[in-house]
Amino acid sequence: MIKRTPQATDDDDLPRNLDFEALEREDPKERHRLILHAAKNMIRKNPDVRSAFKAIRGRGVPHDEAEAEIARAFLGCYWETARGLPNRWPSVLSALRKGKTTSELFPDELYETTPQDKPS
Repeated sequence: MIKRTPQATDDDDLPRNLDFEALEREDPKERHRLILHAAKNMIRKNPDVRSAFKAIRGRGVPHDEAEAEIARAFLGCYWETARGLPNRWPSVLSALRKGKTTSELFPDELYETTPQDKPS
């Protein structure tokens, strides 16, 4: 069980105290709860995240769904950085503010394709 709750940071970095490997071992319901809690903290404490959340809400998305969209964005970025990919969090927040969705920013095929499957 993960002991610490992910905390929002004051800068553009992702929360520093979330252990992604431990998170992957968690029960899916507990994992969902932790990620959603982290997203709620970030919405409350980080002005850039709050701005993205308000932009999503401004498009008519219900409150809970907008929180879930921030959570999916956070998890997608955290998944990428945990695997050595560049941190896209600031760019993802900007794209969410401009109307993009996490489905557009993190298409499933990017995460299902292995290097040998890529066309040459």
